[in-house]
Amino acid sequence: MKLQRILALVLLVGLLLGYIVGPLFSFGKEPTVRLNAFPAEDQKNWEQLDQYQQLVGGMNDIEVLSIVGSPTILRDVKEPSGTLYIAVGIEKKYRAAEVSIIQDFVKKGGKVIVADDGGYADDLSNKYGVTFYGGTMWDKNYYLNNASFPMAPATLFLNKYWLVMSEPTGLANQSYEDPEKGEFQYLMISNGSVDSYVDRNNNKEVDPADAHENIPLILQVSYNTKVVKDAVTGGKIIFIADTSIFTDDMLISIDQLEQMGFTPLLDNNKNINLTEARGGSNRQFVVALINYLLPTGGTVVFDESRHPQSKYTAAVYDSLTTLTILTSNPLEASLLSVGILLILGVVVLRARDKESWIHRFDISSVHRRAFLPDTRAVQVDHLRRALLQKLRMLNSLSVEELNALSPAQKTNMIKDVALNELLMSTDRVYTPEEVRVLTQKLRAWGKA
Repeated sequence: MKLQRILALVLLVGLLLGYIVGPLFSFGKEPTVRLNAFPAEDQKNWEQLDQYQQLVGGMNDIEVLSIVGSPTILRDVKEPSGTLYIAVGIEKKYRAAEVSIIQDFVKKGGKVIVADDGGYADDLSNKYGVTFYGGTMWDKNYYLNNASFPMAPATLFLNKYWLVMSEPTGLANQSYEDPEKGEFQYLMISNGSVDSYVDRNNNKEVDPADAHENIPLILQVSYNTKVVKDAVTGGKIIFIADTSIFTDDMLISIDQLEQMGFTPLLDNNKNINLTEARGGSNRQFVVALINYLLPTGGTVVFDESRHPQSKYTAAVYDSLTTLTILTSNPLEASLLSVGILLILGVVVLRARDKESWIHRFDISSVHRRAFLPDTRAVQVDHLRRALLQKLRMLNSLSVEELNALSPAQKTNMIKDVALNELLMSTDRVYTPEEVRVLTQKLRAWGKA
């Protein structure tokens, strides 16, 4: 078997094992589909973002897109200032190349919203001096009788909102730089009360090791253009320590809270006054975020690549992600191109030229024949065939009728001794003169 066929067979077997057989025998259950902006029809439930995606898509001058491979495509965005990248529920860590491209995107004026409650976004947030605690945040201000739904005020556009969250975590701003001289500028949009704390050991009690008091929940970070010279004014990244405010089940407004029995002013143990919430609640806040970041409209891109895929599609998406990352870096893309060219060069050098398919023999070359054919034998054979053809035509016979005649019948019909001998004596050798005479006889036969 040729080397090329072996390599092709190995490649085919590798693809089958990697993309079909491997996922079939992989262990573990299919991942839970949640926090998707574009879920399939049979996957829609209270924990998806399709209602929010439709809400954003219905806004004026807003175009909604999605990412399924890698956020590295943000590198090619032509108008970063008019583009908003949204990642809700980070279930796959960012790669170093992805973090670098998102940073460049913000420096060019791009807008980013990252909502997480598990700590997987730290690879990105740490670059801005922000850390997701990962543990659950508790507060004395919570929704109805369920402490798992803390409520927190948020201020945006000078409007106050009361947000209802579901087991959020908290944010830690680890940057102690001078606001005027530091690389980043911070803006607190929402935080817990003085009694809020992050339960790091999950015992639902305040311990010395727990973070407590005014836990940041929503924090905006932007570059200080006086310090970072290559940054463009307007680029922002907003970190949100909760994913639920975007989900279908939690897109609630103030009037819905009141209808559910949540009174405007609660008892003295809580500090919530819904009449102060001129902006509204979750539904109004997540829409106001879009208007705040894209006041003149633009493109909203939902990142679906941060969620785990099914067994069969995971391998394909991982391959696309790796290819996207490799081609996004000029140096890595150049090395990959050089490697492909070298492989193609080796294949071309080792490949043999195909035989000429236009001619059986190359007419540009001289090939001496091993022997010359006997032209007299060929001429006699042609004469014999011409005799039979003329016999058939003179007697109006078909090919089948001619073949059905016996040798005696054929000789009776010809009636010429020399021509009959030509037909019957297939072994006789004729001289050139005899061939010439037979040719003349055959021409004259049947004309009389």
